[in-house]
Amino acid sequence: MKSPILSICIPNYGRPEFLAKNIEAIAKQNSSQIEIVITDDASPDNIKKIIVDFKKKYPKVNIRFKKHSTNQGFDKNVLSVIRFARGKYCWLLSNDDQILPKAISKITKVITQNPDVSLVVVNYQR
Repeated sequence: MKSPILSICIPNYGRPEFLAKNIEAIAKQNSSQIEIVITDDASPDNIKKIIVDFKKKYPKVNIRFKKHSTNQGFDKNVLSVIRFARGKYCWLLSNDDQILPKAISKITKVITQNPDVSLVVVNYQR
């Protein structure tokens, strides 16, 4: 399997309803150039079921998931999700961040047209 150019990295703890909305927004913008990478920091919620359900609903979306057996804390979970990623670039999101339609195609266009880019700053909208 070809490595994705962009890993959308989500360090997660709890808030399954936000995580589900986030994954849904990303999955609807499916691109063969991305992967969704989630590390769960030993949440008491059944986050794995959400991931399994999304893999069934969106079989072509590359979703990778790892659950820590003990809580690592926020900083270590962020490092863990980045280490778990396979893309050349990482887009770090909180589990409740929502990306706008066409955001992924815009980002992948920027990074493929500018292979020497080191950082892309994304604005936000309220």
